[in-house]
Amino acid sequence: IMQQLNLTNSMIESQIDDLYISVRALNSIKKAGIKTTDELFSLDTRQMTLLNFSKRTIIEILNYER
Repeated sequence: IMQQLNLTNSMIESQIDDLYISVRALNSIKKAGIKTTDELFSLDTRQMTLLNFSKRTIIEILNYER
């Protein structure tokens, strides 16, 4: 059970570079200082807007298949 939990945690906290997203979105995410997918997917639309993510980037993140 602990091995499954560790695997799940590592998947949740995987690096942003592991995502299949556009370079534009990836650059926005890195510029905002977000390093893990857990951090990224915990943001809501308002927070992404405050981080100056474009509408296109926000839509791409919200529609990303996890």
